[in-house]
Amino acid sequence: MSSKDDEIQNKLKALEASPKEEESTQELTAPQKSSNVLHASNDENALADIDKFLSSDLNMLAGAGLILVGILMVFSHVRIGTSMLTWLGFGVHGMGFILLPLLVGIGMLIYNYRSRLAWIISIAGIALVIYTIFCQLIMTFQSVSLLGFLFMFLPLIAGIAFLAKGFQMRKRVKGEISDKSSL
Repeated sequence: MSSKDDEIQNKLKALEASPKEEESTQELTAPQKSSNVLHASNDENALADIDKFLSSDLNMLAGAGLILVGILMVFSHVRIGTSMLTWLGFGVHGMGFILLPLLVGIGMLIYNYRSRLAWIISIAGIALVIYTIFCQLIMTFQSVSLLGFLFMFLPLIAGIAFLAKGFQMRKRVKGEISDKSSL
């Protein structure tokens, strides 16, 4: 048993000594600068690509925000109105006769709710009423000064420009990346 113990002890000493030898040889060898430079340049290129994508995303986000602000400013100066009496069939643009298909369809549904014709007439009557309501809306713009007009439409135009610039930058960056990957 002592020979086996001696053999095990020798193997343990050899294993303990091997990492120390590897550390001493690693300290003596110089680091490979060329591979580190290549990895650093690849990392810098990847960071530059990320910065370009981030810049294009920020342009698109700013453009979308400005477009929303412009639309809200324009919508705040638009007045929509209609005459309530015309819905009841009175006046020049009356809608009273348009309600007849809807009323007939509802009457047919009450009589037989499984009738497909009744459902089609009722849905068509509802669609016709909604279409008529939208056609009778009257949109008018409030009178605004030139400065007010510029403040309404300038964010809209600037937003469209930022959005177009963001899309163009994204397209260009994707092209550059695909060119790099093909090399």
